[in-house]
This record gives sequence, structure tokens and C-alpha cells, in this order.
Amino acid sequence: MAAAQKAIADTKRKIFEAALNLFTEKGYERTTMDDIIAAAQVSKGSIYWHFKSKMELFSELFEFWFESVLTEMNATMRSDKPPVERFRLLIEMTLVQWIEGQLDQVLAF
Repeated sequence: MAAAQKAIADTKRKIFEAALNLFTEKGYERTTMDDIIAAAQVSKGSIYWHFKSKMELFSELFEFWFESVLTEMNATMRSDKPPVERFRLLIEMTLVQWIEGQLDQVLAF
């Protein structure tokens, strides 16, 4: 049972990664489910088992991405560091994302 759940999680991760890259590169409108299937190297049945539509995939991907950003920001804000240091860290996080090209992902959403 644990192996099956890991396989499901791995498949969903592959789909998320492929979809995020394609949405970032091509935009939502120009990305098709077939594009995502090819990039993730999963079957059509597999992707539709996880997501009923491209919009559902996009919505879940956004929620996952946004939750991870909020978690990181909340951890920074809850730290014992002085307010100025916390603010600096938030700016640094944003700059690192920009430098690494991850802000393109923000534009995809």
C-alpha cells in the first residue's frame, strides 16, 4: 500500500513539475493536456485520474505553489529575528526567486 501511494505521489509531482514549466513557458491558454502528458511522461489515463481538467490541474498546482510560498513566508515572519531582519529576509527570498527565474512562475499564475 505504501509503495502504491508513493507511486501516486511521484506521478502527481511529475505532472505538477511539467505543468508548472509549461504554464510558465507557454502560458495557460497555449498549454494543452497533451503537452503536459508528453512533458511529464505519463499516460492520458493517469493524468485524468488525478485531474478532471486542465483548470483543475492549474487550480491545484496554484494552491500547492501558493501554500509553499506562504509557509516559507510565515516561517520567516514568526522567527525571533528583529522586524527589520525579517523584512530583509522576505526581500532576499523575493530576489533569490527572481535571480533563479522563479518569478516567471508567479506570472504564470
